[in-house]
This record gives sequence, C-alpha cells and structure tokens, in this order.
Amino acid sequence: MNGRKMDLDFLATTQARETDSFLQIKRAQWIGDVLGEERAFGLLSDNPAFWNGVALYLQRAIVEEAKAVTLAAVGEDIGESNEPGVEDSVEATSTTEEEQINVVGGTITIPAAACSKPTENTGKIIFMPSNQGGMQLHYKRTGGHEVFEYTFEAPAAGKYALNARVVTPSWRQHLLVKVNGDEQPIDVELPHTVGMWDQTEPVEITLVKGQNVLSFSREGDAKGLTIKDFTLKPIK
Repeated sequence: MNGRKMDLDFLATTQARETDSFLQIKRAQWIGDVLGEERAFGLLSDNPAFWNGVALYLQRAIVEEAKAVTLAAVGEDIGESNEPGVEDSVEATSTTEEEQINVVGGTITIPAAACSKPTENTGKIIFMPSNQGGMQLHYKRTGGHEVFEYTFEAPAAGKYALNARVVTPSWRQHLLVKVNGDEQPIDVELPHTVGMWDQTEPVEITLVKGQNVLSFSREGDAKGLTIKDFTLKPIK
C-alpha cells in the first residue's frame, strides 16, 4: 500500500469513526485484547493479533465506503497528494470563538488548530474540518518530522495534568512535549483508537503563571495522527 493511500485511509477513518459499523471493529479488538481465545466467524484463535487483524479488516471495509464523504469534507487534494494545494490551505489562526484557547475553573483547553507554530498547512501538518465541529490537526505519516507549538496564558503556576483527544491508526505510537523550552521532552503514549476519538493518559507538566509554550514533536517510525484538542487540568 503506497503512502498516499494509507493517508487517505486514515483520514477517511477519522471522518467515519462515528458510524454504527465501528462497533463491529471494537468488538473484534476487545476479543483480541480481553478474551484471547474465542470462537467467532467460524474460526478459533488464541492469538490476540488475529482479532486485531479482524478489526483492521472491518475498518478497511468501512473506510472504503466512507472515502467519498471524507474527500468532500476535507478536499480531494488532501486525499490524493502528500502536499496540500494552495487553494486548500487553512490557517490555524482563522478559528471561530469555540476554537480559541480558553480557561474554565483553572482548566485550560487548547484546540489543536490554535497553533502558534505553524499557523497554516505545511507538508507535514494539515488543519481540516472535524466532524466533531470546528477544526482538527492532522500530522501526516509521510515526510520528515515537524515541531508544532501552542502559546497560551496559564492563570496560575503549578503542576497540570495534560492529555489529548486523538485518533490513531497504529499501536506503540508516541507524542513528545517540551514545556517552555525544557531540554528533556515528556513522553505522551498514544492509544490505538481504531478510528475513534479517545483520550491519552494524562502526563504531569509544570507551568508558570502567565505565558507558556508547549512544543510537540515525534520521533522514529511515526504513523499518522489526528488531534482535536489538549486539556490541562490543575493538580491539587
């Protein structure tokens, strides 16, 4: 499977994830993860990888049906090319009120599209409409790695629990975050969401009162990743 087709499949998955058919995928995945050895589809296997394969097979069939809808939503250029077209470029700063960084009760919510760097599509990062409403950030699997950043105001200094709402197509994927230029990044382990939105496990970071900068990056064999938003909740 070539890189363009894999990107298209993942983009279609993120758009189609709320269909009823995705429950079939989750059931196959749950069997692999929890039951281990069960009989279904007339086959018996004690290998969790078998059931994960079933899940991915079902996902692919659903994605094929969803592609037309996906291309209409995000633009044919994104599905057919590794480089975004000029006419399809979406500025991250052109967000609606609901997509602005906000603070409620001390908890900071950062929409993924509210980047301070980059502020428009690149060869690696694409800002696109989300079926959750507003925008989302897609980090492509092809090309070299790229840093993306968020500059925001924290109401108080202290420790915060950071998590992200993401869609991922693969196991053992990671996102690295540096806080205010720290040399040592913090590892955020990404869940395998099988085309559905899910939350990462929270990691602890330390913010200063006032302006802070979060810098995100990836390393190694990083697959495609779509992010809706980040949440930073004070740790008391």
